[in-house]
Amino acid sequence: MLIIMGHSQSSELSQGFLDIFIAAGNKDNPVETMWVRYIGTPSFNEYAYSLTLSPEGNIYALGQIQASGFTNGNTDFLIMSLTLGG
Repeated sequence: MLIIMGHSQSSELSQGFLDIFIAAGNKDNPVETMWVRYIGTPSFNEYAYSLTLSPEGNIYALGQIQASGFTNGNTDFLIMSLTLGG
């Protein structure tokens, strides 16, 4: 599995502000998308900077969220996990 992570701003796909996207592709055929996840909120910016894949296949990502009134200031750390189990 090939994992790609970044952020996107799209009125069609994301929540309207910058949102995190994580996509999985077939490592033998990188053009073949296995799945895509968007993670975000309708009124805040989320950024992901680093990810790791556990031996069990779960994804852990580090990033930040910018949300006045939602976080403990204007920018806070974001730690998330995505369980891929089947």
